[in-house]
Amino acid sequence: MFKINSYIINQRLNLLMGEYDQYGKLCTRVWEVDKSFLVDMPPLEVLDKSLKFINSNLKAATISAKSIVDNKSMCPICSKSFS
Repeated sequence: MFKINSYIINQRLNLLMGEYDQYGKLCTRVWEVDKSFLVDMPPLEVLDKSLKFINSNLKAATISAKSIVDNKSMCPICSKSFS
């Protein structure tokens, strides 16, 4: 297993989940099509950084998602491509 400093969500992503490293720091476990690795950032930071990459942010995506799904509490999902 290896650890990287930063990550932008891409089309190979299958799953993001929080995982604590050996020092007790919250990191993100990324599962892609053919590999798994840790990112030295919490999951919400990975989401926010990925959304900023397409000129948005987590707060805006959350507000948009709530308006689309009638104010239910759900994770923001963007239909734009990250490539």
